Amino acid sequence: MNHHWVSWATPQKKAATWVESHGMRSGPLDAYGRHQQPTSLELIQQLKNVAFTCATLNASACAAHPPQLYVTTGKSQAEPKCHTKTLAPQRIQELRDLWKLATVKAERIEEVVNHPLLDLLEQVNPVHNAWDLWELTTLYQEVDGNTYWHLTFDKLDRPDGIWILPSQYVRPVKTTKKNSYAPD
Repeated sequence: MNHHWVSWATPQKKAATWVESHGMRSGPLDAYGRHQQPTSLELIQQLKNVAFTCATLNASACAAHPPQLYVTTGKSQAEPKCHTKTLAPQRIQELRDLWKLATVKAERIEEVVNHPLLDLLEQVNPVHNAWDLWELTTLYQEVDGNTYWHLTFDKLDRPDGIWILPSQYVRPVKTTKKNSYAPD
């Protein structure tokens, strides 16, 4: 009978060793051999992991829905100069409901399919693509509350690159000169 109790206790001891070796709570046990309730600090530390996981999931979900570009034209306006595609009536109504003020005078709403801005947002720089841009932008917004981009410009002063800046290392400084940065 005594042997039975020893064999029954052995797996629990192995489990407790595994728990401790994987960075889980160790310390005083209660009357039943279980670990005591975590402290408030331990709960907050675990919440950090959960919050970061949620922020990462949100960022991935946002990156899965790249931005779309639309053009509206009124009765007396010329045709758009960019390539567009006609939208289904249901989608047009959704956009009208979403952008009530912006679409009041619009006779037509079309999706822009070919435009330099869409090209830039697709391949934002030589290293990152659209997914990276939107995922990191959303992640920094979720975690830090701020998101910063560094724009590069071509010879005609058109944006030709977007670089996401780690928000924890950025300190905004107001300048009066266009496209300049104040030294730290």
